[in-house]
Amino acid sequence: MSSIIEGYSYDIFISYRQKDNKYDGWVTEFVDNLKKELEATFKEEISVYFDIDQHDGLLETHDVDASLKEKLKCLVFIPVISRTYCDPKSFAWSHELRVFVEQASSDNFGLKVTLRNGNVAGRVLPVRIHDIDNNDLRLCEELLSGTLRSVDFIYKSPGVNRPLRSTEDRPHDNLNKIYYRDQINKIANAVDEIIYSLKGGYNPALNEKWLFKELPADQKIGLPVETKMKFPRRIYLFPEYWHKNFKRYILPVLFIAVMVVSSLIWKGQLKFPGSGNSKREQARSHLINAVKYFNDDFYGPSKAELEKALAIDPAYSTAWSTLAAVSVKLGNLNDAVIQTIEAIKLDPDNDSAAYNLAFALDDKKDYPDYKDRYNQSINLKSGQNSICISLNEMATSGTNRKINLQNIYRVLIFKANPEKKVVFYVDYMRLVR
Repeated sequence: MSSIIEGYSYDIFISYRQKDNKYDGWVTEFVDNLKKELEATFKEEISVYFDIDQHDGLLETHDVDASLKEKLKCLVFIPVISRTYCDPKSFAWSHELRVFVEQASSDNFGLKVTLRNGNVAGRVLPVRIHDIDNNDLRLCEELLSGTLRSVDFIYKSPGVNRPLRSTEDRPHDNLNKIYYRDQINKIANAVDEIIYSLKGGYNPALNEKWLFKELPADQKIGLPVETKMKFPRRIYLFPEYWHKNFKRYILPVLFIAVMVVSSLIWKGQLKFPGSGNSKREQARSHLINAVKYFNDDFYGPSKAELEKALAIDPAYSTAWSTLAAVSVKLGNLNDAVIQTIEAIKLDPDNDSAAYNLAFALDDKKDYPDYKDRYNQSINLKSGQNSICISLNEMATSGTNRKINLQNIYRVLIFKANPEKKVVFYVDYMRLVR
């Protein structure tokens, strides 16, 4: 069976270590369940390459180039990341994952694709069945040139780190709070998004918000059939025979033109070559490069570009807030908070900076335990809501101890288990005694 896209041998290639399939056949069961989920997700037949027979598959003794040349021409590569997979000496790592990354990086689609929602995803879709150590994690991220974004099948409890089974004896004891069927569904949906984009279903150049759509024929606005309108043979922008009164009109026309151009320049909508804030323009060119690197998960080069931008224009708020986003990705949360605060100081209207600050603070996870916090559920209606919380009545959730108002240092507003993205606009927040 070939791929649904011409020129490719398979839609999906499953890569794994034989060691991870010997104990209970976890990988074989995973592939069987994934195939069933794919059948329920796609109208077409999706081809999956899975080497189940270690004596009849791709072995170290085989001609690797000849064996893998066609099989690795796939749309999506799924490596089963385990404690044993991240081994440069293993066959799966060196002859499957590494080779696919090299091939996909130079084929027609590239290693990363833009999804229909505008996000960028890699054609390597990792499935992780163990928490791996930092050395293995670094190996993966260096090979993939970015953060390891995996769909996890890990059962985690005190002293336990093993693959999640389709049927668990004590599923609620799993500290990761994930369910096998849900994770299988996530894989199928992710494959669907990637293949949809590869088939040409999404073109980022045709983002709908930039298009003018033609109305259906029955909705077009036009004149009634019986209406007849007569237009003059000529349409004059100036009074007819204006050329005979050139001196009379030239000064008012020039005055109007000068006023229009001055207004556009003042609003920043028109610039002459060599005019304007040259430092900001130079800094912006570095910012654009940084965003491109960031979207491709190259956070080191992105940070370097932003540092160049800020060296040229230290007052560039957007560069500071973007640098904060890079710092979050690099795990430097304290730097991210400082950089975001700097961005807001420079431009209080930088809403993305405030948004990023909330995430950076939350990701630090240095907030008090639940029992030492004041928590209250608030029911919000669509539209404007006015909320007043009495400071004198604020008490901790667990011990009902009255809160010392001088110790308040953070307010978090969030929606529990949202089904879709929710945007809060918070305005006029005050502490009033």
